Amino acid sequence: MSRTDVVSLFFCGSGQNRDKGDKQLVSHLYNNVIGERKIIFDGPGGAPIRDAESMLTSVQSKGGKDSWWVRWKNFWTLKETKFGRGVTGAGTASNIVMALQWLWDQYHSLKFVDVNVVGFSRGGVSGIMLAHAMHEAGFTRFGNINVNLFTFDPVPG
Repeated sequence: MSRTDVVSLFFCGSGQNRDKGDKQLVSHLYNNVIGERKIIFDGPGGAPIRDAESMLTSVQSKGGKDSWWVRWKNFWTLKETKFGRGVTGAGTASNIVMALQWLWDQYHSLKFVDVNVVGFSRGGVSGIMLAHAMHEAGFTRFGNINVNLFTFDPVPG
């Protein structure tokens, strides 16, 4: 029997998403938590970050110095690319806002006392940011709400 006074939030790392199932740690944990008061957020970017060394090799093989420089510069600086969104952490702020809204709805539908937050990489940083945002949003006035934060290799953007 699952406790109804516990909610759990899961934040995937850069480029990871909830569809990875048992192939990715955060989605695996999400799939194995008993209870309905849980939510998972995709990581920043929406695509796996490419290996920089293989990208350099690929770019160099396509042409001369000018070609290499233009492609390498575009690879690292374009925020509108999937890679750029992952590197810059695009989507993190919207995940925090959505998480706060979800927590607010959950608290007002059925009070909770424990909040479990799990995150990997940039998702770990999202979890830390959420804990601070909960304080700023006024969750402390509801009484003692315990935030249990489990982060794996938190990496800030």
